[in-house]
Amino acid sequence: MFLLSFVAVDAQTPGALITTHIPSGTLSLLNPDDNSWVTTSGGAFSSDDQTESEISWVSISQYESEISGDLNVGGSCGTTDIMDDPSTGSDASYVYFQDTDGIPGNGDEYMFYRLRIAKDPGSGNFGFSVLVDIDEAFGYNDVDSVEGNPGFEMEIRVVNGGGSKGVYLDDVNGATSGTNVAFYNINFYTQRSYALSQNAACSSKPAVFYDFIVPFADIQNHFGITVDDPMRLVGATSINGATVLGSTASDIAGINDDNYANTIAGQDKAFSDFLKYQQGSSSSSATGFGVLPVELVKFEVLPTNGTNLIAWTTGMELNNDYFVIEKSLNGKDFHSIGEVNGYGKSSHEIDYNFIDEAPYENTYYRLKQVDLDGSVEYSKVILAKQDRKSRVFYSIKD
Repeated sequence: MFLLSFVAVDAQTPGALITTHIPSGTLSLLNPDDNSWVTTSGGAFSSDDQTESEISWVSISQYESEISGDLNVGGSCGTTDIMDDPSTGSDASYVYFQDTDGIPGNGDEYMFYRLRIAKDPGSGNFGFSVLVDIDEAFGYNDVDSVEGNPGFEMEIRVVNGGGSKGVYLDDVNGATSGTNVAFYNINFYTQRSYALSQNAACSSKPAVFYDFIVPFADIQNHFGITVDDPMRLVGATSINGATVLGSTASDIAGINDDNYANTIAGQDKAFSDFLKYQQGSSSSSATGFGVLPVELVKFEVLPTNGTNLIAWTTGMELNNDYFVIEKSLNGKDFHSIGEVNGYGKSSHEIDYNFIDEAPYENTYYRLKQVDLDGSVEYSKVILAKQDRKSRVFYSIKD
């Protein structure tokens, strides 16, 4: 038997839960601490609502900064307006993979998704989607592409409206109207919380994180993919909860919709630009769990006695070969100061460290993670000041 539990917060404090749905007697997948916060601290977000979240969300790499009020339909700073937080570098959408017991393929794995919405949708009609390309082909290169869908095979939709309320896993390959593969009760697979203030244009109220989950076994069974296979992801919203394909999207995360016509061809161009960017970007950190072999959950520096201790923690590793520690005097021109071997493959947290014996007074650091096949990913850049005696982890834009 399930007991539906709602957490309501009067104060719009960033990090506080608005609603969550917790199966009785267990910790919620979306709220591991089983409390009224989505933060590691058990209190409000202070500076970065990605790194301070209790779930180690991975950014879905963005084509460009998300613009407020760039909707094809719907109101500015409203329930379908996707936002980011330029002041902290926090992005518009995120993904996370959880293997509960660390044993792959035994049915307890989940895909988590998070969208940053400008306003809490309350009980009104809305639709949030994540579109997924799993065959690494789009446009003319995808034999299944059609007008209105330039190359997506999968759509995960959250719908709140009429008799359609729920979380949908749809097969949209070669179509603009998907075939439902699996359906989940919205009461147990979604969560809302307050995010940090997102943009000067919409700063009167905090943004809202809308989170939803899908059992990976359903994805694997229908689409025949594993977590090692590359995926490209795009978040989007709609007015009525229908598919966001076929020129029905209200907002596309990481795309300035004002640059594209509100037509099928215009939206196809927007989606294609996003897919091309993710395919070619060295920072396309959400293109898939095979492409992203390492989930970095912590990166910090401890200045002490003329040296800097650089420490980082991974939450998941797949085919991780080694890390290169790089530093810079100006935050732009980096050089290597050492290497640390990776664990290889792991689903639990692993701690690493390295000592810089000759730091500058102000030193910029970043990590370069190298995969077994030679592909690389870079961390965010952090600045360490030698006159500080405590851990520092100030993220700045790359």
